Amino acid sequence: MIEFINLTEENMTRFMPDLIKLEHEIFGPELGWAEENFRLDLPRKAELSFICLLDGEPVGFRMGSAYFLDGVEIGHAHHIGVTPKHRGKGLGLVINQHTVDLCYQAGLTQLTCETDNRFPAAEFHVKGGFRKMTEQELLRYLEARGRAHRLAAYRDGRATAWIQFI
Repeated sequence: MIEFINLTEENMTRFMPDLIKLEHEIFGPELGWAEENFRLDLPRKAELSFICLLDGEPVGFRMGSAYFLDGVEIGHAHHIGVTPKHRGKGLGLVINQHTVDLCYQAGLTQLTCETDNRFPAAEFHVKGGFRKMTEQELLRYLEARGRAHRLAAYRDGRATAWIQFI
């Protein structure tokens, strides 16, 4: 049975050892997030972040938050991971759909995310309902999130920004 547990402050503390273990297993200790990344205080983080349990075992997670663009609140998916043992079974898409459902319940009409192109994620994001941002969308997105310094990474193919309308 799949269970999603929102990462409120209390649940974040409860599941932090599991999150760190998942990070290392999924991304390796060099690329994985540290505890302080998980604990960043971001708008709507507790609503849009969760750990995924399969038969009581932590097997994945999604970290999310929200930001404003032209007066519209938009969901942002910061980080997603599924253990290697559980990949290829559709669990990532289930996690993504749960994120979309949470955004919908929160009244958000868009969901964005970024990918580091060292990891094969394009097919996953397209299957999950995302499309690559246009140049105009990308410029507005980077400005709204205070990340204009990342523009070169998008233009030279090191990163991709994705958007989904809910």
